[in-house]
Amino acid sequence: MISGYLLLAFTYHAAEYTMRFYRNIPLFLGLLLAVVIGTYAVAKRQGFKGQSAWRLQTNLRTLT
Repeated sequence: MISGYLLLAFTYHAAEYTMRFYRNIPLFLGLLLAVVIGTYAVAKRQGFKGQSAWRLQTNLRTLT
C-alpha cells in the first residue's frame, strides 16, 4: 500500500514539476497518463477487478 502511494505521488509530482520548470507539454501529458495507468495497476494489485478498480458502480440498483 505504501509503495503504491509512493509510485503515484512520484509520478504526479514529476508531472507537476515538469510543467512548472520545463514547460514540456508532451512529457507532462505522458506523466499524467502514467498516473492514470499507475492508479489502475495499484487498484488491481489491491484486489479490485474491472470497473470496481475505478470505484464505478456496476449494479444499476445502487445508482437509483
